[in-house]
Amino acid sequence: MSPVRKESIFSQRIIADHKPRFSRSAAKFASLSARDFRRVKVSELLYWLAANKILKRPRYGPGRDSEGRLVMHYDENRILDEADGMIQRIKRGELDPADSANHMVDYMRESRLANNTILMARHTILRFLRYSRLGLDYYDLNLAVKKVPRVWENLKRTPTREEVMSILLACDLRIKTLFSMLISTGARMGGILTARKDRD
Repeated sequence: MSPVRKESIFSQRIIADHKPRFSRSAAKFASLSARDFRRVKVSELLYWLAANKILKRPRYGPGRDSEGRLVMHYDENRILDEADGMIQRIKRGELDPADSANHMVDYMRESRLANNTILMARHTILRFLRYSRLGLDYYDLNLAVKKVPRVWENLKRTPTREEVMSILLACDLRIKTLFSMLISTGARMGGILTARKDRD
């Protein structure tokens, strides 16, 4: 066998070794996070799908659980399967990945969602597109997707007595206890949530 032939076989082997051997599904992407963050990732994928007219808009209002969290209109597996379908459409050249992310940003702005919520969804979708091994340059994709400004709101005054009373009257017992501890001790939310009753 000639040296040229050996080199070409070696080159082909290198190319074959660099091809992705494992699939990167939406379910695997969501499973990389803890349970609570997994739910957030799935809901952000749902916004992406709704903005690109794959699924309808997520349901609000009566669709909440006992803790007030949004109950999604679709089964989680359906959302993840549809997200995989979107990736296949991008691979076939039927959908531009940057356009799909821009549709989501516009859709969430039209839905009057908070800028920080849109910013987090944008970050998740860009990470998902990168994770899906589409051969995209992350820096280039980041430039092509609309920026969302982060908004910081600081309340530099203590609530008045009337404001505290109106909040306490509107809350259930659990939130009243939490709010009372926050306002009376000045502790941070994390410190209050980790506080435990002494059994002695």
